[in-house]
Amino acid sequence: MTGQNVRLTLLTAQQYELPKAGPFAKGPESGIGDDAYWADTPGIGYTLSVKKGSVYMRVQSRPMPNGMARHADSPEEKAKWDARTKAVEKATALNALKKL
Repeated sequence: MTGQNVRLTLLTAQQYELPKAGPFAKGPESGIGDDAYWADTPGIGYTLSVKKGSVYMRVQSRPMPNGMARHADSPEEKAKWDARTKAVEKATALNALKKL
């Protein structure tokens, strides 16, 4: 199992909203804050953006040590890796929202 480097970044409303309408946005994602969506950027992987009240954040999870999206040998491996990354990001966001 590869370790994960997780980063939580606070955003402005504009930083949250702008990518939401972009070509890489996937969502919305229910059950996280007031509004949330995924972005799947080629070569980088998934990120989760969350709005709760007037707080906006983005959660990124990357494998250590190289920090970029994992390159899988097959579509099945990529799907497993994407699911793991999304689970880590969602758990991190839900934990952070408890602190608000």
